[in-house]
Amino acid sequence: MAKITQIKNEVNNKRVWISPWFVEVLCYYIYETMEANGINNYNSTLQDFYEDIDWNAHGKIGLGIDGVGIYFEVALLVNETDKNTVIEIFNQTKINIAAIGDEISVTQLEQHESEKFYDWQIVPWALPIKTSSLINLLDIMILLLDDDKEFHLQGSSISFVGWERVDGTGSKYV
Repeated sequence: MAKITQIKNEVNNKRVWISPWFVEVLCYYIYETMEANGINNYNSTLQDFYEDIDWNAHGKIGLGIDGVGIYFEVALLVNETDKNTVIEIFNQTKINIAAIGDEISVTQLEQHESEKFYDWQIVPWALPIKTSSLINLLDIMILLLDDDKEFHLQGSSISFVGWERVDGTGSKYV
């Protein structure tokens, strides 16, 4: 898990660092939520956000600069309605993830991997992911969007509970 990427608010410069593999998994569930809501129900700014989520979820971009990552761009953040819609999508995604149970199994993770656009981006999973980690990451993303709340994780490296031995980066575990 040597590679890391960022989740960043382009307006207030709040950011955290995390493995792109975890971002891809999270984006898979955000993508499913947006699909279930009907992508045509969103305006063009939110459809652009959906496209970024889709690209992350399905491995349509390479790792590295301009690779996997979530960037809350100025166009999305200047409109309070759009920002609130994204928060609503994140809250819906949290409910959907919680309905899975305590963890996402290796079998489920490998199923997600099989849907990637490029075979070379398929990641072999050795451990399940706790659903609480994905939900906590969504809470962190909501804090990133909120200009009024103190953000105590600024610049932190984030990893998931259960991955401590694999990660070894001194990350904060969610």
